[in-house]
Parts: sequence; C-alpha cells; structure tokens
Amino acid sequence: MPPESAKDIDPGNAEHREIGEGLLEEEMAPSSSMAHLYRGEIHRMKFWRERLDRTSNWAVIVMSGVLTWGFSGRNRPHYILLLGLAALTAFLIMEAQRYRGYDLWRGRVRTLQKKRLRVRIRPVYRP
Repeated sequence: MPPESAKDIDPGNAEHREIGEGLLEEEMAPSSSMAHLYRGEIHRMKFWRERLDRTSNWAVIVMSGVLTWGFSGRNRPHYILLLGLAALTAFLIMEAQRYRGYDLWRGRVRTLQKKRLRVRIRPVYRP
C-alpha cells in the first residue's frame, strides 16, 4: 500500500531508498538527467514563445478589425481609432512582460547549450 504522506516514508526502508537510485548509477550517468533538464527547458521556452505569438496575433486581428470597421463608412465615429490604439498599447505592454519571461528561459537554455552541451559534443574547445 502506498504511503499516505511524506511523513510515512522511512528512509531506512530499502524499498523507499531505491526511488532515486537510478540517477547515480554508472550507466545512467548525469548526462541522462541533463538531457531531461534540457528537454524541459526547451519546452518552457517554446511555451513562452507561443504566448508571445498569441499576443501578436491578437494585436494584429484587433487592429485590422478596428481599422476595417472605422474606415468602412463615413458615419463611423473617430474615437474608435483611439480605442484601437488603447487596445494596441495594452497588447504591447502584455507582450513586453511576456518577452521578459521568454528571455529568461531562452537565456537558461543558451547557458545550458554553451556550458554543458558544448562540452559533451566537443570536449576540447579552444576559442
């Protein structure tokens, strides 16, 4: 029967000690865990990139709708263009905040590529 909480886990029990045992084995090697870390970081970076694309798409769609509707007839009020400009500003602020998150994850992936993966691919590096 699985333990109910973390308090029920006994570190002296052999069954409970073997949970993370594979990470330290010779054939498993730390490179496998590094590959999983890299894959996770790439996924997070891709997620932030998709959020940026979504914000840009919404900004383009809203502005094209506002401009199309605003200039489709003579009787359209001109303040609708100001509302469209306000919406565009809001999308720009959202995208700037999302870009900061994306840049954080992109920097982490780049650091992994430069410091860890480059050593695995080409052990002797002389710039």
